[in-house]
Amino acid sequence: GVNLTNFVNIFDPNIIVIGGKISNAWKFFSKSMKKTVKERAYVNKNPIIVKSRLGDAAILGAASLIRK
Repeated sequence: GVNLTNFVNIFDPNIIVIGGKISNAWKFFSKSMKKTVKERAYVNKNPIIVKSRLGDAAILGAASLIRK
């Protein structure tokens, strides 16, 4: 949450998509992460934070390169 807050304070995104291996643990950390961002952000206290629908997209990208 703290690292994501730093990102929010620097870049001021409207939407943040969490993907990769960390998205597999979404249900364990998403509430506390969103709370931390809301409490600590200076710029945008309520960016939309969502889990990627693709999960670990890097694996999908690597697989597509192999198929070519």
